[in-house]
Amino acid sequence: MPGWLGHLTSLEKLTVHYFHIDALQDTTKLPSFLQSLELDYCESMTALPQWVGDLVSLKRLKISSCESLNSLQEIMGSLTSLQELHIWYCSSIESLPESIQQLTNLEKLQITGCPTLKRWCQIEENKLKLVHIKEKVGILPILLLLFCFLIISFLY
Repeated sequence: MPGWLGHLTSLEKLTVHYFHIDALQDTTKLPSFLQSLELDYCESMTALPQWVGDLVSLKRLKISSCESLNSLQEIMGSLTSLQELHIWYCSSIESLPESIQQLTNLEKLQITGCPTLKRWCQIEENKLKLVHIKEKVGILPILLLLFCFLIISFLY
């Protein structure tokens, strides 16, 4: 990524589409006050870049269609301001890092199109790691969601 990104003093949101990110080689420095980051279709990315851990003001992180991404490292634990985490269609991600428990400001976790990760979230032991998150979208089994929808439809 271009080095000048770190010099954009008022940058609050960054969306990266179809970009080659080599997590081990990329030494990009982004402004630590960045509040929203979206990584979309970064197909070569196998792990989150180390600079993600430096984004201490980050409130929203969306990772979508990064099919080679197979791990969310423990650097996630340094994102203590994170309020929303969206993971869409990253089927190689099998689990969340232990440090997910350190994200006490995390209010919303949305997982879509990640069947293995969704199953990991449904294991009793792992549910305890997510208990502090108020809103979990896409994690409930589909039959339970359909049942809830039917009940709500019936009531109205």
